[in-house]
Amino acid sequence: MRLLFTFFLFLPFFLPAIGQPATITVDGKKIDDNLIQSIKQLQPDFGLGGDSANIIANIQKSYTTRKYIADLARTKGIDTIAELSIKLSVAKQVLEERMIAEYYSDLVSKNMKFSDAEARKYYEEDIDRYTTPGTCDLIYIETSDTSKNTMTELRKTAIENAALPKQDRMSLKKYNDIYLMKNYLMYSNNKEYPFTNQIFSAKPKSWVGPLFSKDINRYVYFLIIEKQEPKITPYEEVKDVYIQNLQMMKYNELYQQWSEDALKKYPIKIN
Repeated sequence: MRLLFTFFLFLPFFLPAIGQPATITVDGKKIDDNLIQSIKQLQPDFGLGGDSANIIANIQKSYTTRKYIADLARTKGIDTIAELSIKLSVAKQVLEERMIAEYYSDLVSKNMKFSDAEARKYYEEDIDRYTTPGTCDLIYIETSDTSKNTMTELRKTAIENAALPKQDRMSLKKYNDIYLMKNYLMYSNNKEYPFTNQIFSAKPKSWVGPLFSKDINRYVYFLIIEKQEPKITPYEEVKDVYIQNLQMMKYNELYQQWSEDALKKYPIKIN
């Protein structure tokens, strides 16, 4: 077999990312994308990267050597042997169905369209994904005694502690049989904590509570020091990415339905 490789003048490397790529021919026929993708169906690692020598080696290993051996076998009638003919027929069917299915799946996926209203609806339902949680720097107090004298003392101590530098407050922990006092950094997405909404509804320098906590069977009290509101990434900034995610989600749902329908049409049984 005559093997001919033609490259653009002064272009020793195949560099598809820079300028015009090299033209590669085998026996005078151009290696186009259809042939490359067909080879990849059987050999996913096949590619045309690297320098000229590497390209030639890859083509020879994955295509031309087998092509030559197959041509040689045909001259001896090997392709007409019944056993091999059956295998070729089955392989052709399987490969054909795979390529058609993949082409159709890709076509369906690319042509899935969504209205702006539908995309925005999913964005709003999934808003937590695009929200940077707010934070609340606070003094936390838990106590079993809510008498006026005790509460006055706790408020005074908490205000003093709130005036300390933040790094000192973070290591703060005072406790005795009546109360526990600590500095906390709360996050607005802590949905499990029963008092998150009350805390983030309060203004800085204000008090929240005392509120009874069933979990610890004591009262809790909060002095809000500083607060950062949650930041929501606007819909317009994530619209394109979100539509792509929505497209993938809808396609996966469709593919799952195809799989279920296929099992009904082609039931699989093992005896």
